[in-house]
Amino acid sequence: MTNPAPPPESPLLSRPRNRTEAEADPFDPLDDMRLFIAGEHLRAEDFLAPHARPEGGYVFRLYAPHARRVGLLLETTGRAPRLLYDLHPGPSGLWRGVVPGAQTGDRYTYLLEDAGGTERVKADPFALATAAPASPWAVLAPLPARRPEAARPQPRLVYEVHLPSWATPDPVPTAASLASTLLARARRIGASHIEFLPLTEYPHPDSWGYQVTHYFAPTARIGGPRVLEELVDRIHEAGFGVLLDWVGGHFAVDGFALSAFDGTPLYEARDPASRHHPDWGTLEFELGAGAVKSFLLSSALFWLERYGFDGLRVDAVSSILYRDYSRPEGTWRANAWGGRESIEGLGFLRRLTGSIALERPGAVLVAEESSNWPGVTEPVERGGLGFHMCWDCGWTHAARHFFGSREAGRRRNAGAWADRIVRERAERTVLPLSHDEVVHGKKTALSFMPGDGERRWANLRLFFTDLLTHPGCPLVFMGQEDAPRDEWNHRVPLPPPPDEGPRAGFVRLLERLGRLRRKGWLDGGEAGAAASWINQRPHDPLVLAFVRPVRRGRLLVLHNGSIRMIRDLVVEAPPGNWHLLLSTDSPAVGGRGRARAAAGEGRRPEDTLRVDLPPLSSLLFGQRP
Repeated sequence: MTNPAPPPESPLLSRPRNRTEAEADPFDPLDDMRLFIAGEHLRAEDFLAPHARPEGGYVFRLYAPHARRVGLLLETTGRAPRLLYDLHPGPSGLWRGVVPGAQTGDRYTYLLEDAGGTERVKADPFALATAAPASPWAVLAPLPARRPEAARPQPRLVYEVHLPSWATPDPVPTAASLASTLLARARRIGASHIEFLPLTEYPHPDSWGYQVTHYFAPTARIGGPRVLEELVDRIHEAGFGVLLDWVGGHFAVDGFALSAFDGTPLYEARDPASRHHPDWGTLEFELGAGAVKSFLLSSALFWLERYGFDGLRVDAVSSILYRDYSRPEGTWRANAWGGRESIEGLGFLRRLTGSIALERPGAVLVAEESSNWPGVTEPVERGGLGFHMCWDCGWTHAARHFFGSREAGRRRNAGAWADRIVRERAERTVLPLSHDEVVHGKKTALSFMPGDGERRWANLRLFFTDLLTHPGCPLVFMGQEDAPRDEWNHRVPLPPPPDEGPRAGFVRLLERLGRLRRKGWLDGGEAGAAASWINQRPHDPLVLAFVRPVRRGRLLVLHNGSIRMIRDLVVEAPPGNWHLLLSTDSPAVGGRGRARAAAGEGRRPEDTLRVDLPPLSSLLFGQRP
């Protein structure tokens, strides 16, 4: 989306006529600057974000190596009028100065004069809080305290949330108001983690946070830094992990932010052929530049250390890895070896995962990578990218195609459905029913189900049971647990959960699946253990029968993707006593109650199940060790 909206005020923000020279910065950050320019600084906000002095006032520092002059515009609340201070040039392109009268809560921005004499208003790249989403004005705020790392389990089911739309009904959002319904919904489906779409400040609401202007400031839409700090604490206290969607490959084109920052492409790609992203109307980072690497590495670690997020989902990894991503032939340049891979992007991703592994070893790193790049979740020392988990976008497309087809189409694609179940690596794969799958004409899960009313709801129950029992980590976007008919609209808050009709039955199904997950019946057991097929007679390719280890013992799953009632299905279950955990055809969840299961004849009675399997349904059985 291309929305280069101008700042809400005039380009020079009615700057004062009188300029005052800021006091000299008494500290020499020469060593920090050397590390920053070399791409080795992991906490650049420690010296480049404005920070308060014990004796009063604030120290301001700005990296703008090609600027001829840098001024600081300061607006103090209820005290002096807007003032303009000249900063002092320092080593390696650093501008700095001390303003004794600056206080927490004051607003500020920078006025840069480039080598040609053109002046431009620029937002602070290291601002910790913003005055408004589409504004160059930042707010002086304390640097959040570093938080100790807490040991948390790997993600088992992720509830994906667009927090600004959750905050829409509240004129002044609070952590308590945001957490109250958020935690209830996540708990209802048995989520282990809540993942937020990007919360770094962004100007255009239609971008959902993926066109970033500030990499160290939470969006003002959710109430600012203190609200986010408290919200993360409340989520942790409720027993959930928290992940953040982080955009490290591209940024917003808005003129008040990073683009042409000091009159030159300081942050964006130097090569004009690589500068503009063809899909998203954004600018791509120059990932080979040391200062850019330090900026991004510091941002990623900042959200983990300062706000206590338990992991990052790195957006658009494929776009970082390939020079020709979405670019027609003749519009991109090959790397030094003539290939399409981005050597700089590959190096940056390995540096990112390696740095976080050293500094925050418990953090979970998830790649949104759709090109099947080899070794995404392999360690860097073995030639991989170093992520812990990777989105399986192929599962999403295959599931939509299979479940969106009528029976004839399903029979042609039954092999693909079955193949994904046994080849998933449960501890490394994310199965995303994400925000991208419920917008732009893709329809919601309910809307793309075939059949009449009853069959549509049965299909939906089957689809979600398949997702939530599948090896891997399911990800469900907010609101989808209520089976909405309309696509997601980020400008409209979620309606309350339904309390009657087929939707209420569907909600009860997800609540039961959530309880089973909390009891350990749906989460993977031993690391790396995959599902295994079990024999069933008569054989039907649209009937899947498999067993997988789970924390509670073993889970046996039967899926019937056909519209046929299958009676006396013989399932050669592994030895042991199996008990029925759930039927999606139960009247309590909207079905007809036609399922039946009992021990049958076989090698031993307890080794075989005889089942009546209703159409478009799932049966789950559990076995304790």
